[in-house]
Formats: sequence, structure tokens, C-alpha cells
Amino acid sequence: GLSAPHLLEPAHGRRLLPLQAGHPEDRVLSGRLGLLAQYNPCRAKLRRQPQAMMALTQRPDPLAFNFTKIDESRELLFELRNLEREQSEGRHLLIINVSPIDPGHCLLVPSCEARLPQRLTLEAVTAGIELAALSSHPGVRVAFNSLCAHASVNHLHWHCYFLQHRVRLQEVELARVAGPCWTWAREDYPA
Repeated sequence: GLSAPHLLEPAHGRRLLPLQAGHPEDRVLSGRLGLLAQYNPCRAKLRRQPQAMMALTQRPDPLAFNFTKIDESRELLFELRNLEREQSEGRHLLIINVSPIDPGHCLLVPSCEARLPQRLTLEAVTAGIELAALSSHPGVRVAFNSLCAHASVNHLHWHCYFLQHRVRLQEVELARVAGPCWTWAREDYPA
């Protein structure tokens, strides 16, 4: 089974994270998708300056900031470890996000010591799913942003946060393509 302290709940995140996200203003947009817009000026001011990203396949700059440079005594929440299988490329760490979107927003860094570029791997996807499965909170979200899509650090990581808003993606009807592969049943979802 999975081994991790019971920290992955909003109340714990608010207590542990030193930088407050402020109180973002949320608004559900009109329309059939019910998208949520969030205004959070603190995030824009306090966010780490993004690294120059030129391509989706760009290798991390060893001299630039990466998550092996954090102060683990202050920023490490816990290590995510599945005791039923071997982790091939290093520790999966849940760390404080120094520029959170919301209170409780943290980062999962799969295979931290490998300093992998911000591209998904099978092990990273598995770690993201396992992290989400650790929480009983219905609003837990695990999200990925790639290079050239506002990732500020070229070091493989997921965002983990809590959102009370039910996203339409949770209700989209699916259709089986083949085996374990599924797709949208209708073409009315814009992803």
C-alpha cells in the first residue's frame, strides 16, 4: 500500500504552508461549461520568474533553479512511496509551493533527484494518481502544466490543490475506444 502522513487535506496545508495565497476571487462563468475564473493578484506578484522555455523537449539547465535546491527542512511535506513497487529514478516528494494559487497548494516532484524535464512519464502519471488517491477530500486536484504552457520551472512536477468547484470534466460522458482507452462520448467538451 501507499505510505504517507495524513497531510493531504486543506486544513493541514493551510497550517503548514508559510506563504499565504491571499484570498482569490472566484467566479463561475456563464455558459454550458460552467468554467471557474479566479483572480489572484498575489500569485502574479509572488510567483518565481519563469525560466526561458524554447521547446517542449528542452532539457533542464543544471545551473537554474530546480527542486533539488529546496531547503527540505522547511519545504518538504513528505515523500510519496508505494511500498508494493520499486521507484526507479529517485524520491517522489510533496513540497511547499512558494507561490500558491490557493491555501494548501503544493507540488509533487516525481523522481526528484533525476531532475527530469517538465514532460510526463509513466512513473510521474502513476505518482500523480496515487497522490490524488491518498486524500478523501472531494476537492483534491492534481494538475500538470507543460513547458511553453506557463510552467515556471523546467523540472518535472505536478500541482496539487483543493477546489470546491465541481469541474465539468468530472461529468463528461465517456465512450470506450478499445481495451482500457476511453474518449469523450460527444464532441462538446473543448479539450
